[in-house]
Amino acid sequence: MSYRFSVTFVIILLFLAGCSNAQQEGRVIAEVDGTKLTYEFLMDQFPQKVQDSITKKQLSQAIDAWIETELLYKEALKHNIDKEKMVKNILEQKRKEIIAGRYVDLAVYSKIEVDQREIDSLYNSRKDMFKSDEEMLNLSHIVLNSEGAANAVYKRLKSGDSFAVLAADFSEDITTRENGGDIGLLPVSAIEEDMIRAIDKIEVGQFTSPVRSKSGFYHIFLLRGRTAPGTVSSKEEVKQDIIEMITNEKWQASYNELINRLKGSANIRKYSLDEY
Repeated sequence: MSYRFSVTFVIILLFLAGCSNAQQEGRVIAEVDGTKLTYEFLMDQFPQKVQDSITKKQLSQAIDAWIETELLYKEALKHNIDKEKMVKNILEQKRKEIIAGRYVDLAVYSKIEVDQREIDSLYNSRKDMFKSDEEMLNLSHIVLNSEGAANAVYKRLKSGDSFAVLAADFSEDITTRENGGDIGLLPVSAIEEDMIRAIDKIEVGQFTSPVRSKSGFYHIFLLRGRTAPGTVSSKEEVKQDIIEMITNEKWQASYNELINRLKGSANIRKYSLDEY
């Protein structure tokens, strides 16, 4: 599927890059025994669609990953690990997967568009999909990595600052912050108990005080609506879900079409595995 930012993904890219002796150009942000990492090189490892959303914390994590990888890589070279057949095979396959994935992103995902007519059609034809057996909460959130940061944002919310603007500026959740922290509809059963208790104290249109999640992050929730069990969610409430559904369906159809076209023009042979 489309590239989505993850530190693991960047580590793979940095490891592959570390196997190259190509000279990096730009502003140096880290160095290990003479091997330099530049800001420009590091940013190139991220998908373009998320580059503007990357936080300093995520950049710092990627830099730390590069340093650790560089240290281990240099040590591995002393033991001739790079010459092992298994390592060469894995590197070659990963290199191909990354290049192929980038091509799919450009040839398929970047060309997908969803218009209002398609949203209306899917909603009207599949309304039963948007009926819940339990209460649903329409939420936005701001995710902070420390209690101090959460309290500072909470103070600004109480003074009247925009929730959406603060989410865009400070939330650690890169998948929602560009949409003002909009999570969409969630069933009550999918939300942690401490969070539910905080949300139950507020009315629609209000926000909670910071709540610490089990993973250690601090969440501030904006309650945008409640949907009773058995109620069909409004089109606006599930619009983002519909867009994602249509996008995924189009992606799969376009991907299958691409693969079938490539298969049709290629000479492919699969041999018997009986001897193995």
